[in-house]
Amino acid sequence: MTVLLIGATFITFIVIDYFVRRKVSQAGEMQPATARARPQAAFREMPAGAFLHPGHTWLTIRENGHVRVGIDDFAANALGEIEALKLPAVNDEVRADSMLLSLQRGKREARFISPVDGEVVAINDRASPGRLTGEWLVEIRPRRLGKALAKMRIAEAARQWMHAEKSRLVDFLAARQGSADPVLQDGGEPVPGFLARMDDTAWETFQQEFLERKTG
Repeated sequence: MTVLLIGATFITFIVIDYFVRRKVSQAGEMQPATARARPQAAFREMPAGAFLHPGHTWLTIRENGHVRVGIDDFAANALGEIEALKLPAVNDEVRADSMLLSLQRGKREARFISPVDGEVVAINDRASPGRLTGEWLVEIRPRRLGKALAKMRIAEAARQWMHAEKSRLVDFLAARQGSADPVLQDGGEPVPGFLARMDDTAWETFQQEFLERKTG
């Protein structure tokens, strides 16, 4: 019965997401190309029907009630070229808003927190440091999934939040823009992989303000 309820909930969200995407697409066709490009850029690699966690991980729900978790392209673009990927082991217990996985660039590590409580049942063997955006990384048998989903965003709510997050990021970078090694391009877009250009203090501040944000 629980699996059926989860499946029904998932189908409902998929249907809502489809019609929201269709409405946004139709509205976008009436706008200039330059006006359409920016809103889509921050959300293009999220799987359909994905729930977005404020720590920049997403999850999708499988038919068996398990969830698959990945990172969004906001985080991937901030990190740029990743050298190592550290995933939990199968059978590990994970807790919502606690560390789930990490990515390494040089001697620095970016930590991502889990969107749900549960047990790790699989990891994606195809995942690699150069292939992260849009790929699931960890599969979890969740506990208290409904409670966790209620605190996440999907469809248009997720898009709006992501756009606001991009604005917050630009403000964060503008306060740290340096002439020798700029982190913002002309026009205000972040430089891909901008974290590599920042010192350890700025990296850790980004970690705390963007990647370790909890659902509360």
